[in-house]
Amino acid sequence: VISSSRLNKIYYTCDGQVVSSMENTAATYEAGNFSKVQHLFSACHENSSRIASAPYGEAYDYSHIVSGSNSFDLTQSVSNAWLYIQIYGTWGTSSASLSNFKLNYANGNSYTIAQSVQNNYIEPLVLYGNQRNDGPHVFGNMDNLITGGSTATSSYPSGYILIKVRNISSLVNISFDSAGSFDSHGGFQANLLLPSVDYSLGDF
Repeated sequence: VISSSRLNKIYYTCDGQVVSSMENTAATYEAGNFSKVQHLFSACHENSSRIASAPYGEAYDYSHIVSGSNSFDLTQSVSNAWLYIQIYGTWGTSSASLSNFKLNYANGNSYTIAQSVQNNYIEPLVLYGNQRNDGPHVFGNMDNLITGGSTATSSYPSGYILIKVRNISSLVNISFDSAGSFDSHGGFQANLLLPSVDYSLGDF
């Protein structure tokens, strides 16, 4: 499980061939490397499809996040494929934090990301990070989401998680708790990457 603050080199494939590698020459949060995970997805975004369910906010591709419990069925189950998860707070979102992040599978099991790795439901290469690199706009303690804990409270934060679901059981739902509502222009988004897309770990 790797945060973008520790990311060194990730190879990515969009069409069956390795097209590039992403190198981090100053691998610290202070160096402004928060958005590495977003860049990895953006490189292959044309090979993906949105599978987040309604209700949508004013931005049609984000499912609305409410204060309290949130549960999002995926419009297509995910198996043996990469999934890019985005939680996006725009300018109208303040004092937001997340907790109890769970991946929910077709066989009825519900696990944190760390438990999903331990039980072989997802690949052990998990990438996550933030979009912005200035204090109040970052999901502080985002590491805690991996184990089901709580992030710090932030204003209009954006967080990203990239996982590969194995074929033990399809991923059908993602759930989490939110302290504070997100405005209608942001929210939750899930993008299923096509089988031609893959990511692999380089040298540290």
